[in-house]
Amino acid sequence: METSATPRSGKGPVIAALATAVALLLGAGPGGFSPVASAVAQEEETRQVQALRERVFQGLSGAQERLEEEDYAGARRELDRIRTIQDLNSYERGQILYFTGLIDYQQENLTAAVRAFEQVVALPDLPQGFMNDTLWTLVQLAMATEQYEKALEYGNRWLASAQNPGGDPFYLLAVAHYQLEQYRQSVEYLNRAIEIAERDRDGGAREEWYGLLRAGYFQLEDTARLREVLELLVTRWPKKEYWTHLSAVYGELGMQRRQVAVLEAIYEEGLMDRENEIVQLAQLYLQSGGPYKGARILERGMADGIVERNERNYRLLSQAWMMSQDDRRAIPPLQEAARRSGDGQLYLQLAQSHLNLDQHEQCVEAARAGLNRGGLRRPDTANVVLGMCLYELQQYEPAKTAFRAARSDDRSRRTANQWIEFIEREVSRRQDLQRQLARS
Repeated sequence: METSATPRSGKGPVIAALATAVALLLGAGPGGFSPVASAVAQEEETRQVQALRERVFQGLSGAQERLEEEDYAGARRELDRIRTIQDLNSYERGQILYFTGLIDYQQENLTAAVRAFEQVVALPDLPQGFMNDTLWTLVQLAMATEQYEKALEYGNRWLASAQNPGGDPFYLLAVAHYQLEQYRQSVEYLNRAIEIAERDRDGGAREEWYGLLRAGYFQLEDTARLREVLELLVTRWPKKEYWTHLSAVYGELGMQRRQVAVLEAIYEEGLMDRENEIVQLAQLYLQSGGPYKGARILERGMADGIVERNERNYRLLSQAWMMSQDDRRAIPPLQEAARRSGDGQLYLQLAQSHLNLDQHEQCVEAARAGLNRGGLRRPDTANVVLGMCLYELQQYEPAKTAFRAARSDDRSRRTANQWIEFIEREVSRRQDLQRQLARS
């Protein structure tokens, strides 16, 4: 599947997704979890039932204050003081390790931060909420450091115990699958994320979610579902990129009328600013029986400086006018195309257009130019056209010479012989008429 506006690799949606992952790490995760603020708040809620001793709690509170002041050395000293306490339980050790990881993260030592958080989730008998918060932090760090397999490992552990998760976790894991080129799993997670968001969350799924789903179906070459996603995108976020891609998909599905209608809407809105887009629309008009429209937009594109004035585009413009049965307008672009290419076939087309307009001298000139340049698919046809124009100019002997050349091809022999006989009769008739006039 190839289109000028279609994402070739889905890179745009994935960049947006990774930006989201980093934003989640710095801000609130699923359920409103914030890695900086959550730990101390959790102690306040649970210290009576989790046996978090007062001295440990005070040390963690002090570390939190130092961390907010960006006094990292002071935060580490607070943790070192409580780390020496005898008989720390798993929950206390986990909180100390968690804060250590936060300090490492703030100092941009991601390797050390990941190591500290991994030590947390390896501890036994942790409260489930604390375990889930730490797992989610590891998911976000793995995404930020492009360790997608780890992100999936920790993310699936998080999902196994999460209660009523929102769409964000599924979206983040869909990104990880996409980056690992596991496109089928990526769209499965995305569809789950979208289902949750559309059903349970205000505002529904976000644009970047559908953007990544679009990229996933593109990679899977699932054109039917890609069409559905694009139709939704243009309804909610009507951007040129989506409209252009949708038009290409309609073309692949054989829905030419819809393809043309979409491109026509883009054009009428003044959003077409690339040569290939305008040329594509013109070609579609020619294919769908609207050559006049195709010719007009090509002319306007050239006038606006968007469509290049080259042999290929002049050839298409002349073809559009000829299909519109307007030979007079077809001639100037055909002359330009022939002059720029030196293609004998184009000169033959030019000669035929001049013949249709009874411009016989120009017809002769163009036909001879085509024969001289060569490369004609049917030289016999060129000689027939040349002979007809010479006859109209009453140049009978040159006309017969052209027809004699044409009859060397079996396909034109009968026509050429008929013309030669006709010319000879006409010449004989004229001679008889002159003799009669001379006698009277």
